[in-house]
Amino acid sequence: MKIKGAIFDCDGTLVDSLGFWKIFYEMLGEKYFGDKTFWPKTEDDHAMRTQNVAFLGQLLHEKYGVGKDGEEIRDYFYERFTWYYDEVVPLKPGVAEFLASLKRHGVKICVATASELDIVKKILKRHNVAQYFDGIVSCTEAGAGKDKPDVFFAAEKFLGTPHKETWVIEDSALAIETAKKAGFPVVGVYDVNGVEQDRAKELSDIFLDDGVSFAELISQLEE
Repeated sequence: MKIKGAIFDCDGTLVDSLGFWKIFYEMLGEKYFGDKTFWPKTEDDHAMRTQNVAFLGQLLHEKYGVGKDGEEIRDYFYERFTWYYDEVVPLKPGVAEFLASLKRHGVKICVATASELDIVKKILKRHNVAQYFDGIVSCTEAGAGKDKPDVFFAAEKFLGTPHKETWVIEDSALAIETAKKAGFPVVGVYDVNGVEQDRAKELSDIFLDDGVSFAELISQLEE
């Protein structure tokens, strides 16, 4: 595993946060429709997981009639997601050990995320892993979601590492496909609350399957 740079997704990869989507849709349905069974179409659900919060708010308002405008839904999501991050979300198993090992091997590390920077910074600090990261790049800053490679290229430019030795580490099949098409090697990560897990596994160069910890990758750093 030749690696000089590592670009980590946050939700579903570094932290076990994807269970929030079910909770959020239930809260949204109850608040605006009096029905906890609200769930958007599959393609919209997948898109919102890899885009910024403004995109999410606009889509839910315009396509599903949620709230008085997109800004209201954006703010509601942000409020609820911040609560979930602060009170509930743990690291994925083996993450801290793997990050420490990467730093010992001189690997430069950053986060490429669709989430808001302040809550990502907060959770990395809360779990005592912020010191391992050289920086965080957001989809908002890059100007596109993970259906486009902009955020990965921005992260790579920030790290200054060789393209073929800069690994993207992701749980999303959509983001994995985007990174692969852009020529990045990819570690795929299983998440019980993720979507299209079989496709994610098929697309990845290395895949951490159900029950496999990030710690399993440490030995591969010597190869």
